[in-house]
Amino acid sequence: PAEIDPDDAILQADLDTAFVSNQIRMVNGWLVCRNLFEDTLRYGTGVIKIAWRRHTEETFDEQPVTDPVTGLPITGLDGQPMTRPVPRQVVKTNGPIIENVDIRNFFVDMAFDHIDDMDYVIHRKVVSREYLEQMGKAKVYRNVDFVLDAKTPESDREVEEYAQMLKSMRGMGGEGQEPSVDKDSPALKKHGKVTILELQRDDEFITVAISPAKALLRRIPNPFKHKKKTYIALRNIRRPKLFFGMPEPILTESLQNEE
Repeated sequence: PAEIDPDDAILQADLDTAFVSNQIRMVNGWLVCRNLFEDTLRYGTGVIKIAWRRHTEETFDEQPVTDPVTGLPITGLDGQPMTRPVPRQVVKTNGPIIENVDIRNFFVDMAFDHIDDMDYVIHRKVVSREYLEQMGKAKVYRNVDFVLDAKTPESDREVEEYAQMLKSMRGMGGEGQEPSVDKDSPALKKHGKVTILELQRDDEFITVAISPAKALLRRIPNPFKHKKKTYIALRNIRRPKLFFGMPEPILTESLQNEE
């Protein structure tokens, strides 16, 4: 094999380091890491979600109107060329995302102690009405109108599919399998908030709404090539065959009692 110039290797390493540092800085990664360490010490286990986000928005460009016969621009009564708006998708976000996960809203398959080995993990989130509307408009979520405005789901099949999803979540909102709507829900009425569950398996990602209405929002194959869940856990002191680690307050409890 050809020899590698040490200067080239050092330059490449510097470029790689600068690229990674820039990516972390763009997603506020240093703050996320600090919060991860704090959660690990306080609760025994800290969790972060690492994924990729691509977000596009529709914009309009003004293009001249041409005569279909001559191909020449058409002018208006004022002598100025006539134009028409043409839609165009503009990429606003296309890069990695890193976010902290509140361990109190993270539910796991307790048969295993490592996320990669688990059948599923569930992340409970409270999102705004505007967020749900945006995801529906982008065609990422379906049944958004049903959740927010008590409209009928797309089909009975989706209602049944949603019920099956909840059964697999082992009690995470599965009680009462028929979708129900609470238009007077305090969460939606006072704060415009919606509670959703994001379930991940190695082969598929599922999102359901559980309050103020119940509906299947999304079910897609795992879009990542690694075919793994997008959550990473850090434990303070590992406990055999348990996912949740030992927090520092428990380890120092005897010292505190002595004082």
